[in-house]
Amino acid sequence: YTNDGTYLRGKDAPSSCPAPPPGVSGTCRTVEFPDGTEHVFFDVGTVAEPNWRLTEMRDRFGNDVEISYGDFDWTLTDSVGRTQVISFDPAGVARTWKKVVSVDLSAFDAAGSPNGARAVFTFSYETPSIERHRYHPLLAGIPCNTPPDVISNPLVAVDLLVQVRQPDGSFYAMTNDHSETENVAYVLGSKSGALRELKIPTGALVQWDYDNLSYLFFYTIPAGFEPEQFGANSNYGVVRKEVFDADGLTSLAVWTYEPDQGPEGPTASDLPCYSENKVTDPEGGWVIHYFHTLDFPFGYLSGAPFTICNPGSQAPVSPLQGPYLSREIFEHDGVGGWKRRTLLLDFEDDGPLANGGTGAEVRYRLQRTIFHDDNGYVVDRTRSDHDGLGHYRQEVTTSTFPEGRNTKTVLTRYNPTSGTLGGSPRFQLPPVGDPWT
Repeated sequence: YTNDGTYLRGKDAPSSCPAPPPGVSGTCRTVEFPDGTEHVFFDVGTVAEPNWRLTEMRDRFGNDVEISYGDFDWTLTDSVGRTQVISFDPAGVARTWKKVVSVDLSAFDAAGSPNGARAVFTFSYETPSIERHRYHPLLAGIPCNTPPDVISNPLVAVDLLVQVRQPDGSFYAMTNDHSETENVAYVLGSKSGALRELKIPTGALVQWDYDNLSYLFFYTIPAGFEPEQFGANSNYGVVRKEVFDADGLTSLAVWTYEPDQGPEGPTASDLPCYSENKVTDPEGGWVIHYFHTLDFPFGYLSGAPFTICNPGSQAPVSPLQGPYLSREIFEHDGVGGWKRRTLLLDFEDDGPLANGGTGAEVRYRLQRTIFHDDNGYVVDRTRSDHDGLGHYRQEVTTSTFPEGRNTKTVLTRYNPTSGTLGGSPRFQLPPVGDPWT
């Protein structure tokens, strides 16, 4: 199950498995989805090296899509007779990846027949040599977790998409970064391979600018050194996006991205409490997003979308309790700016684990919105009664707005027999054969 409220059910060789395709051993598994669809997988490999492939997708009403695999193409056939074909570059078949060169779709013909014509999309590539990122800084001359082949051969040939041509002849065109900064990527990362320009069929041009972004992080280094250290991890990220008219010269809109870090802690081993990213839109308004980076408390929440410190501070708020600052939204009034909204979040988790780990399955249980443009009124959305399978059963919305009713409660009785995670009755995993409710 996942935190977005969905979960899957897998079955090993159920009776619903169809006969295997030609040349397939017959070992079958199905995956059921919350909407009732099933995906069927067959193992076309060996006992030592299994190779599972999706061969069918079907719903509960007799509709299905079957997938067959050739050396250079995949063919998808549905229950009404339509076929779609994905073709790959024959030169790349021996590689561990396959490069798509065309997607051939069924289309309506002039008489309205749904399979009377074809619509073909084609894909073109370039294969430059780009820099491979080491991911970790040098520690005492040792590039942590970097395979030897990356050290000896930091450049690698990569297929980069440069054009997608549509059935009517129009196309998308891409320009990629080819910069090669051999041996610099140990500490700086690399923007090689990044998308720099996108020309869309209307003629408009979108450009992205990148810069090196450095964030402090917590890591463990090899035996024989101090067990824990803090250091900077660097990579390139987008700092500007601009859209031009079809002439390629007239600027239509600009977005800027300004990442930054909060103040560092009182000692050299203390990470900053938070990082932030200020995103400014074409109208001049901006949003500041905050992300947790402190190693204690809540080190397991590194990267979570909030800060437990006030902006500009290195000390956690006191008392340490949520909700915590997540976003600040500002409006541009032609002269300066003013704060329009503040969003705060609070979370809960499953607590300590048997193996000593903490913070399993973090869930956001409260979202608070402060309306600075409307007398500072507040709206809270508080969720509770978690079913243990990705769903909160209750959400209560409260408001300090003076007009009308100020409370709304929504109850959705997901999996009523599973109990409540962290509550009473205690959570119990339902049998896999039970209905999904």
